[in-house]
Amino acid sequence: MFTLRRYEPADREAVAYLHVHAIQQAGAYLGRGPWDDDVYAIEQVYLKNGGEFLIGECDSMLSSKSISRMGENF
Repeated sequence: MFTLRRYEPADREAVAYLHVHAIQQAGAYLGRGPWDDDVYAIEQVYLKNGGEFLIGECDSMLSSKSISRMGENF
């Protein structure tokens, strides 16, 4: 079953893994750099600034993430 929910601090490690793994699979991973800072500061960058960070879970395993910030057009 797929569920969508708001990010929680306990998700930090799984989100970081998914972020790095997806970039590696695309062949675009350059190592950790300032371009990744938001992934390691989700509460400050998104949740405390009017944005949202959603987690998709499939059978209790993190499978996707979706982010938005107030005022941004995607």
